[in-house]
Amino acid sequence: MTLSHTASQAYRSVAILRDLPLSVLEAALECADWDLADIDTNPTDWSHPQETSAFLRLRREDFDAELDRRDRLKHHPLAPVLQDRRADLDVIRERVDLVTFLERQTASVFIKAGTQYRTNCPLPDHLDNTPSFVVDPTRQKWFCHGCLRGGDAFTFVQELLNCTFRTAVDLLADDAGVTRPRPVTRGRVRVGSVRVA
Repeated sequence: MTLSHTASQAYRSVAILRDLPLSVLEAALECADWDLADIDTNPTDWSHPQETSAFLRLRREDFDAELDRRDRLKHHPLAPVLQDRRADLDVIRERVDLVTFLERQTASVFIKAGTQYRTNCPLPDHLDNTPSFVVDPTRQKWFCHGCLRGGDAFTFVQELLNCTFRTAVDLLADDAGVTRPRPVTRGRVRVGSVRVA
């Protein structure tokens, strides 16, 4: 194996790290730390402890370098200003009454059973003759005992309309009266070959 081949492999593995979501990178870093701690405490449990430890330390350096690169990019003048989208989702969840929303969107009639509401499954690919679709208004969750699907308002819209999560969020935000700001950029942005100020 030549040095250039090794360098191209290293570049390829670092390029793959750039495509990973942040949560996956953090989880991989945590797993590497766990394995390194296990090798230090129980080296006899590993078939090649020194080689594995060296490999994990190199991978950990790659993970740290990628996390540092992402942190530097956050503060770049052309980086988009991103709001916390989870806060928007929580506001939408609070404002949407799931039972009322489902009655309005599906023309289903719900029957109160204790603290829950029941009806026939309104999903288009499930023909239901019994009230197996249950909504728990305190948790804002739904579950169909016939087709074994469930979730919250977002997953219901995804299942009903066969759409993406982003589309479901937009539809529910419109229904709840929540305006969702779009990401904006600071400074100049290059669009194709035209520079926009």
